[in-house]
Amino acid sequence: MFFEADEEQIARLQSLDLVRLMKRLLHAECRLIDIPLRAATVPLQITVPDGGEDGRVDWSGGMDSTDYLPGRFSIFQSKAQNLTEKLIAAEVLKRPKKGAAKLNAAVLEAISRKGSYIVFCSRKFGGQKIKKLQNAVRKAVLEGKKKPSNLKSIEIYDANRIADWVNTHPPVALWLASLIKDRSLTGFMSHEAWGRADDIKQIPWIADETRRFSHNQIKNSEIKLHSEWTFEEAAAAALDWLEKDQAVLRIAGPSGFGKSRFAYELWVFVKSCGSVFMFFRSRGGCR
Repeated sequence: MFFEADEEQIARLQSLDLVRLMKRLLHAECRLIDIPLRAATVPLQITVPDGGEDGRVDWSGGMDSTDYLPGRFSIFQSKAQNLTEKLIAAEVLKRPKKGAAKLNAAVLEAISRKGSYIVFCSRKFGGQKIKKLQNAVRKAVLEGKKKPSNLKSIEIYDANRIADWVNTHPPVALWLASLIKDRSLTGFMSHEAWGRADDIKQIPWIADETRRFSHNQIKNSEIKLHSEWTFEEAAAAALDWLEKDQAVLRIAGPSGFGKSRFAYELWVFVKSCGSVFMFFRSRGGCR
């Protein structure tokens, strides 16, 4: 993949950017299995008390799990620092100056709901260290007088695994590449950045039913074919076309007729339909 992420990129992320990455990944995963984005909650206020939780995914219906969400309820703790067994145990089991040690609120909820507890860490770990960190969580849960077996899963997502996850969602990989800026992105910008361009921001999009778009090879069985399409018909047909394996969409027309704006609004339409594709804008036009 052109914008492939690697563990070095993840390791360079500061605390807030790591949480921002986690939020994008959780939303992308929700889109992947067609569940509402509201199933994922990731506050970006990282300096306020969080009870041991930086994000969560909670859904019903549809698939039971994904490659990176072990079950229907998962709580994430983000850590942009090296982790030791002592540090991870202290995160899970809080020891006040007075009184008995107590499990943090996030772990308690995960246990009560037989959910998963996932540590999302920007550092690189080997397999043996990951096992030791998982065991440290289990021991802390036992010391907190709860059964680790009541957790569906205890996961440590280090920089290597996070990079693998990012690469399953090309739009997230592009966002990360633009954030890190350790490779040339000349000629490319994300949809979010494109929306800040003057020709998009200052000129409002006016949707109407005018049939102004013609088609060549794209066909959509659910749309009655006309010699020309409305924007919604053209966008729906383009979406149907792009769902095909290795499909490429070419937008053609005279200079100044709105090819780039059509591509921009097409992506807005795609998001409204809950689908995920990758669009780029180059300085010479659309790709």
